[in-house]
Amino acid sequence: MRKVYSYIRFSSTKQAFGDSHRRQSKAIQDWLASHPDHILDESLSFEDLGRSAFHGDHLKEGGALRAFLEAVKQGLIPPDSVLLVESLDRVSRQSISHAQETIRAILEQGITVVTLSDGETYNRQSLDDSLALIRMIILQERSHNESVIKSDRIKKVWSHKRQQFEQDGTKITGNCPGWLKLNSDGKSFSLIPHHVETIHRIFDEKLSGKSLHAIARDLNLENIPTITNKKVDTGWTPTRVRDLLLKESLIGVAYGVSDYFPPAISKEKFHAVQMIRGQGKGKKPTSRQPSSIDILKGICKCAECGSTLRQRNTKKTPEGRYPRGYLECRNRQLGRCNSKAFNRSLIEDILIQKVFPTLQYLSLKSNGDNISVTTLKADITSLEKGINNLISLAEKGLGDLDTLAQRITNNRVELESKKKDLRQAEAIQSLRSDNDIQDSDRKTVEGRIKLQLAIKSFVKEIIFDYYKQEITIRLLNGKSFSGISVARENKDFDHSSVFEVLQKSLLDIDEVHL
Repeated sequence: MRKVYSYIRFSSTKQAFGDSHRRQSKAIQDWLASHPDHILDESLSFEDLGRSAFHGDHLKEGGALRAFLEAVKQGLIPPDSVLLVESLDRVSRQSISHAQETIRAILEQGITVVTLSDGETYNRQSLDDSLALIRMIILQERSHNESVIKSDRIKKVWSHKRQQFEQDGTKITGNCPGWLKLNSDGKSFSLIPHHVETIHRIFDEKLSGKSLHAIARDLNLENIPTITNKKVDTGWTPTRVRDLLLKESLIGVAYGVSDYFPPAISKEKFHAVQMIRGQGKGKKPTSRQPSSIDILKGICKCAECGSTLRQRNTKKTPEGRYPRGYLECRNRQLGRCNSKAFNRSLIEDILIQKVFPTLQYLSLKSNGDNISVTTLKADITSLEKGINNLISLAEKGLGDLDTLAQRITNNRVELESKKKDLRQAEAIQSLRSDNDIQDSDRKTVEGRIKLQLAIKSFVKEIIFDYYKQEITIRLLNGKSFSGISVARENKDFDHSSVFEVLQKSLLDIDEVHL
């Protein structure tokens, strides 16, 4: 007999007291009664109760649908099994690209999905069936739009409260983050000093290179209370520290209002931490030696093989200092590249003192980033409109279904990519004016970290050519500057004089060879 597995999901915990669970359970039993050649495997049941498919909570850690997919991959569930769901919106209410990715992940493992509300069956062959594919896309889009509409209704309620806030200052809700308290007038919040002190400490330690684990450990050792409104304090964890670092409410943002809360920290410090997230920084405690901070981390490439150049220090002196440091191709360290190392101090002197200040100026003067953000927003609007038009054609049966399905899928993938690019472009735009190369001190850990952030805000990559003793610098705005000498005999050459021309007349030129 063919094995069957059931999956039940609803979004709100309030639905646990309603009819949703009973309705889905009954539909499963009715299907089994009419298919005696199938048997329900009761040793494994999958229920996401109170988990949203619109936000993808059921696919995150602890989600039952995620557990089902893992069980299939590990062979705990046979590949020819059947998964019973009330409808496709139980599986996903996310955008089409994400919904398609989820259903594809299930079907490609050989699992058959049966939707009980309409009796449809989807299997691996459905992925190549234009009618089945169109049907899935339309249903997924409809489910996603329903969730969007529901979300919009809730937003309108909050919008009304926000309008009232704008009219007379009445706060939208008395709820607030743990570092704040609502004042008796109902129109203002006050910062809790000892929590604000903890927040600044956490941000400063993260910027100094301290790991999330080390930050949480030290806070617990010192019995620093967590920042929470809950009665029971369970202590600091790396996850709790990470979540705090991500909260925009720290800079006052809430309910679509930029200054709803009094800021607990400066925007500059908040965005600086966001820039270093995901770049490998903070995985382990770093040395307090300034030379341990690589201000060019991750952006230096070898012209010979394309690999990344890494910082390498010579052995410490008895005083604990590094007498000399190098930038060396990773493949050379592995014996796969003939390029040789560059003197890091020489490179930093040339870049920081003579090259980067002018390039940062050019980057700030260029309107490329504003254009980039504007263009991305326009592209997103155009793609969303195009997708809706394609779905409308599919629903009316106009056009080739295979072609329409492929175009919808491709446009959805491009849309998600554009949204990701927009978030990054806006973050870089916000950071760029906050970090001045010439204001940073290379002799301190904090100064070198500030330099690292400033450089990453306008430099995409630097390509090092050992044999020519030249570098090419590519900026995030698309401009490229090649032929910049880093030879020792040219260390006193005043590069800034070369760039004076650029300040006056080359702002619109994308590629310049010096």
